[in-house]
Amino acid sequence: MSLSKIVLGMALAACTAAPSFSQTKPAESTSKVKKVLHYTKVGGWVHTDGIKDLTDVLNVLSKKKGFTVTHTADQAQINLANLKTYSAIIWDNNVNGGASIPDVAARQAVIDYVTAGGGWLLVHGAGDHQNTWPALQTLLGTTFSTHGDQGAGDITFDAEAKAHKELKFMIQDLPPMARITKDEWYAFQNTVRGKAGVTVVAIAGNGPANVLLPLGDNSKPADHTYIWAKDMGTGRTLYTAIGHGANQLYAQADSFSTKNVWENLRYVAGDYKNGCTNKSAGAKYDSTARVDDGSCGITGIGSFSGTTRDELSVDFSAFKSQRVTLPFTHSGKYSIELRNAVGSLVWKGTDLEQPALEINKPLRSGIYYLKAASGKNTASQKVVLL
Repeated sequence: MSLSKIVLGMALAACTAAPSFSQTKPAESTSKVKKVLHYTKVGGWVHTDGIKDLTDVLNVLSKKKGFTVTHTADQAQINLANLKTYSAIIWDNNVNGGASIPDVAARQAVIDYVTAGGGWLLVHGAGDHQNTWPALQTLLGTTFSTHGDQGAGDITFDAEAKAHKELKFMIQDLPPMARITKDEWYAFQNTVRGKAGVTVVAIAGNGPANVLLPLGDNSKPADHTYIWAKDMGTGRTLYTAIGHGANQLYAQADSFSTKNVWENLRYVAGDYKNGCTNKSAGAKYDSTARVDDGSCGITGIGSFSGTTRDELSVDFSAFKSQRVTLPFTHSGKYSIELRNAVGSLVWKGTDLEQPALEINKPLRSGIYYLKAASGKNTASQKVVLL
């Protein structure tokens, strides 16, 4: 039977609060994107317009979203101590990876930063690494092949991203397919689908001008992987081939590219990291997590100070995980009973300690009574399941 609400007693309104692991997208106000490094030193052909365009859009986004951005072509800033102060780093059209960051120690600092939890967004020409930085070549999993024409093309988000525990939030508010009015389209030696650790985020498809070239390994055009993500240690990397420049990419009518850059930054910075977000879960609590994945082992509504608790939350997971809260002053262990309207015991829990619990037992609609007890302290609540 489908049940739509829980009514508490005779006078309380329906409780519609979702459990803490409801997998909702974290609000922008909680974003970890606070400080961004935009690296623009180029060791090969310089995408002057592309770098200018992304610089402009980062300046706009930083003001609108409330983060700071440092634009630099100074390799001296690429050291681990400095990188650790940033939420995310961006490689913008850095053709010829090794020449764009010639100092070996600086290259290693980037890898160490990401491996330890940093976020790295690589844009367009950064994928033309020219096999001069082995770590970058391994990370990307393919080699730039040739330039396609400049014209319209379609970006379609992939099933792999839609099923990914974090990337699904990155693409949630973006259209499933977006027409890029004009960009220069890249071809690669091979698709990255199936590469170890890689999640395909989007594929590119021919627009009206049929601008895309086939992949170098003759992979079918329908799988022209164009945006992809890969974890590195505890950090996140994401490569997008969008961003040649000179085509007013970020000013195009649908503004897809600007929205996409912001979501890319949120992803690599860890805004959508899954984990235990309940402070009451002890050692399981992960202060860096933003999306509760149920690993806490309890359903919580917040933290409690000390050992004395003034309320108890009970989640009826069989009823769309809707919740009731009992005013209940207790310390330490407690027991709780659920009885039906005629007083028969339906469910019982003993020696419980958590400030919230979940009742998984299938229940029929009707009137029930909850009773919690801890020593001499008790609390009762009438529950009407409709």
